[in-house]
Amino acid sequence: MVMKVYSPEFKADAVALYLSDPSHTFEGIGKDLGISRETYRRRNMIERCFNRLKGFRGIATRYEKTATSYEAAVTLASFLLWARSV
Repeated sequence: MVMKVYSPEFKADAVALYLSDPSHTFEGIGKDLGISRETYRRRNMIERCFNRLKGFRGIATRYEKTATSYEAAVTLASFLLWARSV
């Protein structure tokens, strides 16, 4: 799982790795630290989906009282988003 906030130790390791060989690129350092570009792409896709779902007022405010109603609203909103994209 990708973390958005990294620990000070992780940041120190990244800086030390960068300073040890200035020819390293950010992508190379990320690979050495175990950070994958594909993981970030997938996380970005999921975050964008949630942000689009938040455009539906009832979902953003969790207007429905029961979990079943809320799930139905999320399903309907997801379908509408998918229909727009096709």
